[in-house]
Amino acid sequence: MWWGEGFTEWTAVRNSKPLFEGHDQPRVPLNNNYYNLLDKETMRWQANLAKQYCIDGFCFWHYWFENGRKILEKPAENLLMWPDIDMPFCFCWANETWARTWSNIARPNYWTTKYEPEKNGTEDGILLRQNYGTEKEWTDHFYYLLPFFKDERYIRQNGMPVFIIFRPLLVGCAMPMMECWGRLAKANGLDGIYLIAWGLPQVERPYDANIIDILQNANTSFQKVSGGNLKTIDYDATWASFLEIPLTHNETELLCGCVGYDTTPRNGVSGTILKGASVEKFQYYFAQMMRKSIDNRNPFVILNAWNEWAEGNYLEPDETTGFDYLKAVKKVKCNGESLLQNHQVIVKNEDDGRFLYLNKKMNKYIKQYHVMYKWLAIKISHGSIENFFIGKGYNSIAIYGWGDLGRLLATDLEGSSVDVAFIIDRRGSELYSIDKPVFTPDNTVFPTVDVVVISVVDEFAEIYDSIKGKTTADIVSLETIIEE
Repeated sequence: MWWGEGFTEWTAVRNSKPLFEGHDQPRVPLNNNYYNLLDKETMRWQANLAKQYCIDGFCFWHYWFENGRKILEKPAENLLMWPDIDMPFCFCWANETWARTWSNIARPNYWTTKYEPEKNGTEDGILLRQNYGTEKEWTDHFYYLLPFFKDERYIRQNGMPVFIIFRPLLVGCAMPMMECWGRLAKANGLDGIYLIAWGLPQVERPYDANIIDILQNANTSFQKVSGGNLKTIDYDATWASFLEIPLTHNETELLCGCVGYDTTPRNGVSGTILKGASVEKFQYYFAQMMRKSIDNRNPFVILNAWNEWAEGNYLEPDETTGFDYLKAVKKVKCNGESLLQNHQVIVKNEDDGRFLYLNKKMNKYIKQYHVMYKWLAIKISHGSIENFFIGKGYNSIAIYGWGDLGRLLATDLEGSSVDVAFIIDRRGSELYSIDKPVFTPDNTVFPTVDVVVISVVDEFAEIYDSIKGKTTADIVSLETIIEE
């Protein structure tokens, strides 16, 4: 009705044109795999591909307009009927009115005359209107979602199905609607709904968490190409500013990075492009985002996107890079590659174990240097690390790691009101000169303290996992303390 019989987004992708020298368009799926998501074997292929490259699940766009109008719902509904496809998933409600904003499609050009029908009653530009209704509409919406929420593949947090709202500021009835959903969830055997907002300034009721999106925080210093409306944004500057956003270390701020971005298949000469992307850069920045998320104890890391081909933002293999973006995800997440490598010195030969070891050691020392440098700056400004512990109500601590940073921490707290009760170190009894009790990480349980401080840089996640069941104390990294 809008763009003519037979139109799909593959139509836009196939017909995209390069708009300047070096512009990577059109993007072509590997082996010309212009697939159909209604095909079961396509869904199975995607599920297996994601698992092979250490991707844990998918977030499907979910559309529910006024009067319960659905669109693009069939792949998820089919998945519900195909329990043999191992595809963990959740929904993000794309709660925006649909309008004719895809300018490369909505106006005649070199190809759309074939697909663009007459106005068809859409002179106001509105295709589907978003309206939230009242309790009846909320209830209808909930009961549509309930079979998905109860599916064993549906992604959960704290035992509750995860549901994301893409434009939370547009939902004026969010509080009563989610109170209604909460009642219905418990009446139907669920513990509740883990509700995530996308892009709020801060987490607030009724939301349990908030997504910080790299594209919503993109560098706004556009460069216009050839004096036209085409806008480019620097890939490196966008990632760098995104990674500098401070987090509150309370698990509720989730990071969403991107593979790339190029809207010219949809918007033509009015599109926006993240310029300068490469597999090596993506791997480096994704590693940084993973480390930051781990340090913040976030339950999820989000990548945009799996197959947003018409926005040049996808992990699926194409004719230019093959499986390289997927391989980058796997290297960072599953192969234990250093999360601190600078992309200018990425290890090219994975078989060169000696170089990998030296590179990892170098990065560790660099990070240790930065911690010590910031620590020194605090002391020069007459600050004290003691203030952190007092402010948090920590009177007794244990130090994990008796290296340079661990010893400095103990020295800095001498004579303060904070008691260093004991040390945890892999060398155990070999540290005979310490006047504190020393335990190895293998101990079944540790004495009671208020907090365990991990002084070892670049190993927080692994150490945290190894000791979290052996102590009731909070566990924080020294790097976090210095940053705060």
